[in-house]
Formats: sequence, structure tokens, C-alpha cells
Amino acid sequence: MESLTKTQDRDAKRSKTESETELPQDNEEIRTLKEQYESLISKKKSLQRELENVMPQRLASSLMQEVTGGKLPDYTTSALQREVLVRAVKTAEKRKHEDILWAYRLAGLSAKVEGTTAMLTIETSRSGQYFEPFYLELKFADKIHIGHHTVPYFIPLKSIASSHLNSNAKLFVSTVHRHLNAYVSRRQQAYDTQQQHKDWISGRVDASYAVDYVHFTLKPIGALEEPLEVRLLYTDLKSSLPEVVKITPKDAQTVHAGVKRWCRQQKVTFKEQQLPEAVTILILSLTGTN
Repeated sequence: MESLTKTQDRDAKRSKTESETELPQDNEEIRTLKEQYESLISKKKSLQRELENVMPQRLASSLMQEVTGGKLPDYTTSALQREVLVRAVKTAEKRKHEDILWAYRLAGLSAKVEGTTAMLTIETSRSGQYFEPFYLELKFADKIHIGHHTVPYFIPLKSIASSHLNSNAKLFVSTVHRHLNAYVSRRQQAYDTQQQHKDWISGRVDASYAVDYVHFTLKPIGALEEPLEVRLLYTDLKSSLPEVVKITPKDAQTVHAGVKRWCRQQKVTFKEQQLPEAVTILILSLTGTN
């Protein structure tokens, strides 16, 4: 009996010892679980902050791109929030369009708006006289796109739009306006020169379609016995004055060096004056009546 009691005591101690040796392992598992739990809590809080701060911006950005196409992202949290965001995006788009049209009106242009399309009328003039208008259609979607237009092909419309249309509407329209006004001015200068000085011009004033190159020949005038060839090159299509001027006697090899020097001196006049006025000054200097 005593032996049995001792055996039971030994078993109890052994069980207690084993239990005590297993406890640290259990504590390690508990710590691991606790760390995982805290990590999940941290991730949850991080996601909540993203939902509160980042997601609305991301959602609005996505809506700005997709709302006009009839598609909406799937991560809106409720129908009410979805409706509010759609209204906000449409309002922002409307204000953006209004700002652009306001910029056009500042430039003296008119615009007719129908839905998501605006038709601009760009007037041209020279010396207070109005000439033909040009038309430019803009389509508003996620970005502004150019639709139909009557802008001449030689004006770099796509390049101007790529640089300014969606970033600086006022600069875009003013740049296009400058190109068109400069073109009309060059064209009318060539026409007026032909009309005003036809008695002094041999043949006609020739010009490229963009009127960025002009050529004509002046008849012998005064002491100048040789016809004068006048060539003008407009390298900047936003300008109505030439950057390159060449005035040469038709038979330059037989002309006195003083005449050639005089021709070079006349270049400044053509670079500073409108073409009809520059030709008038040239003629007057040759006839000695200036």
C-alpha cells in the first residue's frame, strides 16, 4: 500500500513537471497569435485611413475619366455616395468647360455650346478691317478633343493642342488666333501690294498657299536700270513680318557694287514695315521723291 502511494506521488510530480515544461511552448504560441492579431488590427486601421482619405480621390479621378462614357467603378460604398460623386464630377467638368469658354470670350471669340460640344468662331482682321471667320469644334470628354474645323492645314493645330489645349486653354486659343491673324495679314499684304503697285510690278505677286514665301519683281525705276527681285520668307507663322529678305537686281553680275549695297540696306524696311508700305518706301527712294 505504501509502495502504491509512493508510486502515485511520483506520477503526480512527473505530470506536474511535464506540465511546467510545456507551458513555455504554449506561451510562445500565444505571443505569436497576439502578434498576428495586432498585425491584422494595424492593417485594418491602415485600410480604414485609405478608405477615408485616398479612396475618395481615387474614386473621383476614376469617375472623371469614366462618367462621360457611361461606366462607373464598382467600389462605391453605397448608391447615395455613388450619386453624390457623379454629381460632383459633372459639376467639376461643367466648371472646367465654363472656364475654357470664358478664356475664349476674353480673347474676343464667340462660342456656341451644345451638350458636350462647343463650336468656336475665330474672327480675323487686319488694320481694323474684318475678314473671314474660322470655325473650331471642341469635344469635351475625359479630355478636350478637336472635332471639325476650318483652320488651314499649314497651321500646326495638333501640335498647339498637344502643348496647350488641356493645360492652358487661354494660351491654346490665343496661339491659334495669332496664327490665323498672321496668315490673313500676310495674304492681304500680298494682295494690297499687287493692287497698289501694279504699275511698278512686272507680272504678279506670287505667294505660297500659307503666304510664308512671297516673290515679285519690280520694273526698272529711276536710276536703276535693272529689275529688282524681291523675295520674302516668313519662318514664324505667327508673324506678319518676314524674317528673311532678299532684294537683288535681276542681272546681279552686271550691277555696280553700290547698287548691291543699297539693296542690302533696304532689307530692314521690309522687316519693319507692312509689305505695301515697304514697297512704297522702296519706290520713293528710287524715284528720289522721298
